Amino acid sequence: ADENEVLYFAAPAASPDITGSNWNPHTFRICRNAAQDGLTMASWAVNNLGENYVILAEDYAFGQATAAGFQAAFGALGANFLTEEPIFAASDTSDFTPYIQQILDLNPDGLILVWASNTSGVVLYEQLNSQGVIGSVPIITGFSSNDLVRLLDPGNIGSIGLIVYHYTLPQTEANDWLVEQHLAQYDGYPDLFSECGFATAQAIVQALEATGGDTEASTMIPALEGMTFEGPKGTYTIRPEDHQALASLYIVKLVNVDDPNDAFFELVQEVTGEESAPPCMASSCN
Repeated sequence: ADENEVLYFAAPAASPDITGSNWNPHTFRICRNAAQDGLTMASWAVNNLGENYVILAEDYAFGQATAAGFQAAFGALGANFLTEEPIFAASDTSDFTPYIQQILDLNPDGLILVWASNTSGVVLYEQLNSQGVIGSVPIITGFSSNDLVRLLDPGNIGSIGLIVYHYTLPQTEANDWLVEQHLAQYDGYPDLFSECGFATAQAIVQALEATGGDTEASTMIPALEGMTFEGPKGTYTIRPEDHQALASLYIVKLVNVDDPNDAFFELVQEVTGEESAPPCMASSCN
């Protein structure tokens, strides 16, 4: 994007480096990043569960970046990690017993679980349940798309975690419109990243309105920097320093895995964009 002087909107890539150490003036992110995930969960967990944690994460870029975000956020609030480094497991792991035994031996106040792959994720949850982690160690995780929630073992009901977006949570005009249109056009409810794409489109349209339709990056960038707009999750603000948007995130409790309308969650806490704002790490930050 920077080499070609064209705008790039990163969605839903979560690595903080995109708007941090690898920042460039042509890249924007309306979606959240992993540092915001960590800050959202850390405050709730430290206040409600305790101080001692273990991270089990998928061993690839997303898992590594998200684990680092959780480490930084929890550490900043005084939490302790019972292993020097997160416990990483390969995406194609089929037997999690060694990792699970390590977790049980450490007996943390909470297990921070960072896993995105479908098939091995189902196996992981099954083994966490059958080997006694679920029910004895609180699971702190990020809930995923509706199709994956439906695959969860019912033993996970009661788990509390972060979710970026779920159509049942925001009470806004924009979200009502998104749900209505999504049902009409796709015969289904908006999913995890539907909000991200929708809000990105809103930002682009508002910038084009401000520039009178001029799509040149040199004109669009100042229109986007500092922009505030009302999207599905309420107010979004694009930080001018690093082009990272701030918007609400949600801590939820899983209450079922089989609702016909995908209404799986109970809201525990809405965390505003300001409350979950990550440190500005871009070269352009003051």
